[in-house]
Amino acid sequence: MTESATGEIRVARAGEVDQILAVQGPILGLTAARARELVTDAVERGSLLVHLGAPGSIDGYALVEPRGFFGRDLVKLLVVAPGARRRGIGAALLDAAARGCSTSRVFTSTNESNAAMRALLEAAGWHVSGTLTGLDAGDDEVVCYLDVPGR
Repeated sequence: MTESATGEIRVARAGEVDQILAVQGPILGLTAARARELVTDAVERGSLLVHLGAPGSIDGYALVEPRGFFGRDLVKLLVVAPGARRRGIGAALLDAAARGCSTSRVFTSTNESNAAMRALLEAAGWHVSGTLTGLDAGDDEVVCYLDVPGR
């Protein structure tokens, strides 16, 4: 458990899958069944962090795939409820994910069109590694990394 200026961050619990999936609604590019499978698996492995804004209320989460990107940890999903954005929750979740990672360098990615996420990554000290084309037509994937001190 970690306290942040925005609330509490902790590892998700088994009974919270429905609440986690409701944070944003459908996850772009995933069927509801695949999103449930992804979140349930991450919760079972202890690799999904949640942000509690109000007692018992999940308003954001970060899914970390240990060694999921060429042997390095990967922040696979970062989701903040639409009504809770621009309050530092995404930054707090990214920081907690990086501090809890198992590798000295952690990666994430976002669509080139996602200006808010790109700005968040830049402000948090992440570096652009490169871009991938062909995942989403006309919207390249920007891959970023962060070197984790002390790893």
